[in-house]
Amino acid sequence: MPILLRVVIFSLCLTLLFTAFTNLLPQIEGEAEAPLAMIDNDEAARIAAGEQLFNGKGSCALCHNAMDRAPDLMAVDVIQLSLERLREPGYGGMATSAEEYLFESMVRPSAFVVAGYGVKGSEPQLSPMPDVSEPPISLSLEEISAVIAFLQAKDGYPVSTESLADNFLGRTAVEVH
Repeated sequence: MPILLRVVIFSLCLTLLFTAFTNLLPQIEGEAEAPLAMIDNDEAARIAAGEQLFNGKGSCALCHNAMDRAPDLMAVDVIQLSLERLREPGYGGMATSAEEYLFESMVRPSAFVVAGYGVKGSEPQLSPMPDVSEPPISLSLEEISAVIAFLQAKDGYPVSTESLADNFLGRTAVEVH
């Protein structure tokens, strides 16, 4: 038997053996995330969904934590801090309220970069935070509003994000997919 034929038969047998072996191993199947229960008029469900998004799909807690990579949103009064940012002389965004500032920070993170949190060496200063409405995070307008509702509610503020689409998006060129 020619050596080439033996090599082909050996390779074929080895491939079949490997295929049979890997099919015997337990298979791991991924599960899609369960859809969030957000009912438009159910504020508690929206806040709970926002907390779930903050800690899960939104990936917010990866940076906004006690490790000082970004402001720890769980340790500060986010609404008060947002109002202070709006009054800073270098603020160049288009938000006029705390919830609009939070929204703008999520979909146009470089509109205003807090000193010490920008990309090193970037001029003008760029934010390392991604636009959460774009892949890989891809939060919808409803999901972004739920995260803002959670941030408002965690410090005891009334939830008032229903007008974001009409107010903020109407004044800007920001698109949320």
